[in-house]
Amino acid sequence: MNIKNKLTSLLVFLILVITGCSGTPTTTVIARDEITSVLLVGNLVGGAVVFNNGFQKTILKADLQDKLVTNLSTIRNSEYQNLDKVLFRVEPGELTVSFTSPNGKKTNRNIFITPGITNELRLD
Repeated sequence: MNIKNKLTSLLVFLILVITGCSGTPTTTVIARDEITSVLLVGNLVGGAVVFNNGFQKTILKADLQDKLVTNLSTIRNSEYQNLDKVLFRVEPGELTVSFTSPNGKKTNRNIFITPGITNELRLD
């Protein structure tokens, strides 16, 4: 083999190695829906909730969270599992929650909402 053939073979080999080892760079972006919310817990059905941002709602049985989803991290058959739970999306910052239970008892709570966090508020 002469020098010209060796150089050509070496050049072809280098081109194959360089192009074979350098793929197109890829970037993967995963979007997460970070929910900023308040989970109200207690005997809620028939009660009325009012937030300081003007939102108000009478809680119906249809508004309750699925017990299977909200009880994943609790002890089976605990008192907590039997309580009503309703999730509300809210804006970060200070929030005043006023709740009037079905029997007329009024509860006011002030909490600070952190972005991307679900705050649990027990209303007994």
